[in-house]
Amino acid sequence: LDAFLGRAVHGLAGIGNPLRFFNALILLGAEVVQHPFDDHHWFTASELEFNDDLPIVMTEKDAIRLPALDSAKLGSLWYLEVEAELDMQALNRLVGQMLAAHTFNAGGNDKSPKLIQHETGD
Repeated sequence: LDAFLGRAVHGLAGIGNPLRFFNALILLGAEVVQHPFDDHHWFTASELEFNDDLPIVMTEKDAIRLPALDSAKLGSLWYLEVEAELDMQALNRLVGQMLAAHTFNAGGNDKSPKLIQHETGD
């Protein structure tokens, strides 16, 4: 991403929190012209036309929802790979809360799941 350091780019984001993506680009040194779209947006070719030579940077999630484009346009498109890091402490708390909210009962009372066998008239 050094190629975008101090350089203006079009940032496209069709994700739940587009500002997070734009801020990530800014933290990486880009000057971002922001183009937010609704989550899961399917882009059209006209939405990628900005009448300038600035590169277009989007999320990897958005890149898979691009229309077929001519090869000249593909040269100015970039996507940013995002890796999620799982906070194990937060995951353990969540699993603990889920387990505490769900009662497991091996005693066979009315709240226990039951297997019912269908009897035929044979």
